[in-house]
Amino acid sequence: MRSHAICILILSLVLSGCKRIEPKVSTYQNLLSEIDVRAENSDSILSVIDNLNESKAISNQMADLLRAKVYDHNGRRRISEHYYQRAYEGWSDPPEDWDAYFASAYGLSALRLLKCDPEGAIQVLTVALDKETEIRNENPTLRSHFLSILAQCQGQLNRPEMMIKTELECYDLLLKNKHQSNADINLIINTNIIFDYYLSEGSFDNARLWMERWENEMKEYEAEGDPELFREYRGSLQMGKVLLLKKTGHEKEAAKLFESIPVDDLLFNFTIGQVADYLMSEERYGEAADWLELLDENVYKDDGAKMNLDNIAARLTPRFFATLKAGRSQEALEIGTQICEAIDSALIWEKTNKATELAIVYETAQKEQMWQEKQSQVKTLRFVIMFLILLLEVVAIALWLNSLARKQLREKNRDLYETIQKLSAKEEADIRTLQEVPEERLTHKQALFRKICTLMRESAPYTDCDLKREDLAKMLATNYNNVAEAIRECSSGQTLSEFLDGWRLKHAARMLAEQEEPIGLVAEMSGFQSRGHFNTLFREKYKMTPSEYRKAVHEDSPEIL
Repeated sequence: MRSHAICILILSLVLSGCKRIEPKVSTYQNLLSEIDVRAENSDSILSVIDNLNESKAISNQMADLLRAKVYDHNGRRRISEHYYQRAYEGWSDPPEDWDAYFASAYGLSALRLLKCDPEGAIQVLTVALDKETEIRNENPTLRSHFLSILAQCQGQLNRPEMMIKTELECYDLLLKNKHQSNADINLIINTNIIFDYYLSEGSFDNARLWMERWENEMKEYEAEGDPELFREYRGSLQMGKVLLLKKTGHEKEAAKLFESIPVDDLLFNFTIGQVADYLMSEERYGEAADWLELLDENVYKDDGAKMNLDNIAARLTPRFFATLKAGRSQEALEIGTQICEAIDSALIWEKTNKATELAIVYETAQKEQMWQEKQSQVKTLRFVIMFLILLLEVVAIALWLNSLARKQLREKNRDLYETIQKLSAKEEADIRTLQEVPEERLTHKQALFRKICTLMRESAPYTDCDLKREDLAKMLATNYNNVAEAIRECSSGQTLSEFLDGWRLKHAARMLAEQEEPIGLVAEMSGFQSRGHFNTLFREKYKMTPSEYRKAVHEDSPEIL
C-alpha cells in the first residue's frame, strides 16, 4: 500500500511544484496565476489562450502547454496528457524556450506516472534530464522535480533502494534551493515519503529523524503556505506519528493520538491508507474494511491502473483480510474471487518452492537461527497455500457453472455474431473507401469527415467522458457547426453525440474482447459517464449485454471488429 500512497502524493507535486519551472514570459506567468487561483474559470482561460495563439503572441507548443495545464488543474487527465504530449513533441531541437520544454516534459511524465506507466514516464524523464545536464541548467528546483518523479517510478518498479537514494538526492537539492522565508510543499511531500520508507523498513531511528524534519517543514508551511494544502497534510503527519508510536511499542499513546485527530483531516486519499493500516493493527477490522473500501472507490477504480500482482497486494489483499476478519463473509468471497482470477500460476510455484525450502530447514534442524528468522514466514506461506487451494476450488465450481451457461449462449449468440460482423465490415469498408478517395475529389464536408475519422482512430478523444463539442472542434482547427454538418452528411444523418457513442461502443467492444477489465472500468475508459447509459446503448447496438458479449467472445473467439 505504501507505493500506491506515494503515487497519490505525487499528484500534489504535479499541481504545486510544476509552476516553478515555467518560462519567464510575463503573459505566461500571469495566465498561470489565473489558472492556479481560479481553476473553475477554465472556459474563459482557454479562450484567452486561443486568442493569444491566434494572434501569434504565443507559439502552438506554448498554447498546447497552457491548455494541458488548464485541463490538468481541472482533473481532466486524458485530454491534459494529449496536449502535454503535443507540446512536448512539438518543440524544435533545441527549443526556443527551454523552460517551457521542461514544463511539457514534467507534466507528461507526471501524468504517465499517475496512470501507472512508469516505463513511459522514465522515457520522457531520461531525455529531459540528459538535456538539462547538456545545457548545464542552473535550476536545482527543476532537477529536484524530475528526480522526485523518477523516484516514484522506481518505487512502482519495486526498486526501493534506488527510490530512497533518488529521494535523498532530491531532498538535498530542495534544501539548497529553499529560501529562508519561503515554505515549500515539495519538501513536505519529500520528507513524508522518506519517513514512510524508513518506517516500513523498521528503521525507527531514521524514521524519527525524518518525522522531525517533516514536522519542521509543516510548521513553516502553516505560517506561510496555502491553508487548504496544509490541512490535507496535517492529517497525514498525525497518522505518521500514530504509526510510529504503535510500531515502537507505545500503543496507548498511539490510540490516544488517533482518537484526537478530526475525521475531516483523515478524508484525503494518502491518509486513508494510513488509517486502515492502524485499524488493522488494532484488530478493528470492520472499520478498516470501510476505510479501505473508501480508498478503493476514491483512487484505485479511477486512476486507470490495470490489475496486477502489486495491486492485489496493495488493494485487494488488505480488503479481503479486513472483511474476512470482520465477519463479512459474502463480501470477502467476492474479493477473494477477484484475487483468484488475477493470480498467475507462477506465483503458486514460487510460494510452493519457498514453503518446501523452509520445511526442509525445519525438519533437519541444521540451522536453528535461520529457523527462528523464517518461522513466521512458514506460517504465512502455509496460510497462503491453503487460501489458494480454497480459491481454486471456488474457481473450479465457477468454471463448471460457466460451462453450462456457455452451451446456452453459443446457440443464442451465433446469429448475433453474424449480424455484428456484417455491420462492422460494412462500416470499416465505408471508412476505407472514403480514405482512398483522392483529396481533390472530396467535398469540404467529406474531407473534414475523413479528418474526424483519422482523429478518432489515432487519438481516441472520445474516451474522455467530459469531451465537449468545442474541444473536438479545436482539435480539428474548425468550429462545432462544421463538425456537426460533416458528420450528419457523411454518416447517415447521425448527430455528433450518436457518432461519438458509436466510436465509444466499438472501443468498448474491443476492450471486452481483448482485456479482462471490469465492465464499469471498460465503460469509463471508453468515455461513458455512467454504466447504466453504456449498458443501454450497448444492448441496443449489439442485442446483448456487455457481459454476454464478453462471454461469447471468449467462447468462440470470432473476429468481430
